[in-house]
Amino acid sequence: MKRIALIALLFASFALADGVPDETSFFWGGRISLLFGGAWNDKPVKGIFSVSNSKMEKSELAKSGTLGLELGVLGWYRLNRVFGFEGEANLRWTGITLESSVYNRKLDVFLNETNEASLKVWSFDLPLVLRLTPDPDYYLESGAQLNVNLDGSISDDDDQFEFEFERLGWSLVFGAGFFSYNPQRKLLWSVGFRLVIDMTRIEKEGIVEIWKGAAYREASPLRLWNFQCNLTFYL
Repeated sequence: MKRIALIALLFASFALADGVPDETSFFWGGRISLLFGGAWNDKPVKGIFSVSNSKMEKSELAKSGTLGLELGVLGWYRLNRVFGFEGEANLRWTGITLESSVYNRKLDVFLNETNEASLKVWSFDLPLVLRLTPDPDYYLESGAQLNVNLDGSISDDDDQFEFEFERLGWSLVFGAGFFSYNPQRKLLWSVGFRLVIDMTRIEKEGIVEIWKGAAYREASPLRLWNFQCNLTFYL
């Protein structure tokens, strides 16, 4: 009987913890995020850039941090006062500056000549995170994100070219934030911070054709990470 009483008490404690009213157990929301980050696995890549001068090759590396903007919608389901899940659908734009150094294959050296190019990426991101609210005023979260790369290009002062993406990728997500609630207007909003580490290379592995019949290079293994500052409004 004592064991049954203890089990009943345990379930009763869970029931009290799950005392969030039905109308507040699920929230829809909208979010805007600013992204600041960089690149990892930033290794040189080589490729013949001219039919007439096949001894010259280039290496592309990320020169500056990434900047981006993300807009999305989300659904947050609270299992109880502490545990919940949030799923999102976000449209993301990311930009980063690349630096290209000319490589002489015959001498096996990189020359002092450098060029800058701009990489732009459009993607559709689907994060799913476990959200913990140990206190009504703040939250912690972690999970994974599916990345669907939609489009992108690399351009410099003279040229612009498209390249083949790894269409599907995934990222690790870690975050935290603070809530604010206005009971008169029934308005719930939050300010959050999130670290997203992309685990998938941007370009498809292989040879990238830049100008048809004229120039080629190896695909870059470049991966990105970003730190997000977001503002979310819940309905």
